[in-house]
Amino acid sequence: MQHVNAHGSRLVHLGHSGKVKYLADADSAPFDIRATADGKVVFVDALGTATATHPN
Repeated sequence: MQHVNAHGSRLVHLGHSGKVKYLADADSAPFDIRATADGKVVFVDALGTATATHPN
């Protein structure tokens, strides 16, 4: 299971060891974070939308 979360105005991957990897910057705190069928992660922020590719 992959863990992708918001951290401030960034989208981050949280590794099992606790290591944080930054995936994308947003205009505000990302929310409604979801995985797509093709392995990407989509999210919404207050000023628009963005997509970040997340490795499986």
